[in-house]
Amino acid sequence: MTLPTMSSYVSTRIRDLSQSLDSLPLPTTHTQSTQDASSTPIQKSLAVLSLESVHPPSPAQLTGALATLQGREDDELEWVLLARATLGAYDAVAHRLLEDARRLEDAIWYWRQVEENRGQSAVYLVQTLPLRIRNLFQTLSTHRPTSLLHLPPALLTSALFPHTSSRSTSSNTSRRARTFSTGTLAPSPSSLSLRTLTFSPLSLTRHEARLKKQAVERARDALASDLGTLAGFDGLRRGIAEAGFDGLGEEVKRWVLVLSSVLDGSSSSPELSTLSSSAPTLRTLSTSLHALLRTSLPQKHHQTLSLLREHAPPSALQRLWPYLVLGPPAAYALLRLAYNSRETIVAKVKDAKETVGGFVQGWVVQPIEGILGTVRHGGHGLGVGQDSLRSDLESLERMVSEFAKEKYHLSEPEVAALAARVRDGDLSPVLKVYEEELKSPLKSAITGQLVRSLLIQIQKVKVDVDASMAKLDALLKSQELTFGFVGVAPSLGVLYVVGSWAKGFVAGLRGERVGREQRGRVFDTMRRIDLILPPSSPSPLPPAHLGHLLLSTSSLRSFAERDLPRRSRLRKGFLEDVVLLEDPQMDVRDKRAVQERMWRCWGGVLGWARAAQV
Repeated sequence: MTLPTMSSYVSTRIRDLSQSLDSLPLPTTHTQSTQDASSTPIQKSLAVLSLESVHPPSPAQLTGALATLQGREDDELEWVLLARATLGAYDAVAHRLLEDARRLEDAIWYWRQVEENRGQSAVYLVQTLPLRIRNLFQTLSTHRPTSLLHLPPALLTSALFPHTSSRSTSSNTSRRARTFSTGTLAPSPSSLSLRTLTFSPLSLTRHEARLKKQAVERARDALASDLGTLAGFDGLRRGIAEAGFDGLGEEVKRWVLVLSSVLDGSSSSPELSTLSSSAPTLRTLSTSLHALLRTSLPQKHHQTLSLLREHAPPSALQRLWPYLVLGPPAAYALLRLAYNSRETIVAKVKDAKETVGGFVQGWVVQPIEGILGTVRHGGHGLGVGQDSLRSDLESLERMVSEFAKEKYHLSEPEVAALAARVRDGDLSPVLKVYEEELKSPLKSAITGQLVRSLLIQIQKVKVDVDASMAKLDALLKSQELTFGFVGVAPSLGVLYVVGSWAKGFVAGLRGERVGREQRGRVFDTMRRIDLILPPSSPSPLPPAHLGHLLLSTSSLRSFAERDLPRRSRLRKGFLEDVVLLEDPQMDVRDKRAVQERMWRCWGGVLGWARAAQV
């Protein structure tokens, strides 16, 4: 498991101070001997601890390096090794405390969800039901009631919900338990009744989650105060080797005292008082630092793990047991139903396959092929030829010209002018004859020109229809590409919606998307930073406030490194603002300005407003 980065400021300062130790002038004999890093155990340890600029040394490496100082004289090279080990121990303690605080933060977030969400409360109650039933059977086996109805309500409730019992009520409950079978002692009126247990199990579950959350919050606050003490230590700012070898012992002693006060938890402990009053010798400081790494740090870590085991969310088996119990019967029933309906299912699958294939082929592939064909070869239109229109128009001109020459005895120039008028759609000579012939239609139909004039008008209608079709054909050819895109747009929209949903679903399974829970946690973290930095806060911040701020910025840093796109301006700018918030030397007003800029710049992009509406 990769340890979370405590703070850009702290990590950078530890690295710079470690490198500053290399600038201390060593005697000539030591300078010559350090050219061979494998010549002595001291130089081997220095070679190991010099890697902390890239990889922080582990507590095991630090204790191994300190073990080489046992029985050594107070020499310059030994003091350099002790100072480097002190910096490494400081870094290791800070990372360990931060890791434990982050675990407590995760537990607090879980219990807050259980407390505030009735659905989560019901899920938690079901997940822990086997444990509660086991507690109930243990209670029954201990007190052996004649009937479950004879069990005092308070005892029954405390068996199913242990948080409802307390020291004051436990003695009364045990006293009643010894006599409940005889019925000589009635339960206290103030005790929880069967009605509460029957009608308010979710309320009891949420109350249990609240108590667990409060217990974890107290431990988190204590670790946050320790983190603030480490980050606010002025030695980070002043350095550890400012006075050279003459003041190195006192500086190392100050660092060890800070670590001891954080890990031992009391500034008045005998060990701390002895170390504070004694002279800074290599032996006492290395022994104290070795004890801190070998005993105090594991004990503090064990205390956190013990608290987490007591107030941790349900284990994987507890979360999965409903699925393990109900899953096989449900799977068997579904498989049996599927087997009995296998023909129907096969038919439905075939229909779905054909539907999808027909949709893709008929509404996506073929329209796109038509668009590409239009781009390459042009439009097809209605297939109306210009030759047909030309021949019909020439036939109409001849019919009108012959009719006019026979009826009106026109000359050749007049016939040519009439043909030009016919091309423009003017049939006045024919229509005049038609009007005259209609005065005696029967006679004109037999002996007159009525039938001929009608046939000429029919030819005119045919020409008009051909002309209209030709114009419509030209319009369709010019807009055929537009019609193709309009026709394929709905199917492409359907594919886009389905593809976006599938991509989001797969991305959610892979953890590549910032989900609602992540947005909610970041939103809560930003609100907590706003509460930590009120305008009236002193500068620099007190250790408790500074520790909470570093814990919050660590959560923001983990969020950015895990969920924001790599090599993006969003991630770069977000981390730059986090670095500014982490600096203990920055004024509170400047920190508030940075926080307001983060709300303004990143709130909309990262969906913090949507998280606030959930």
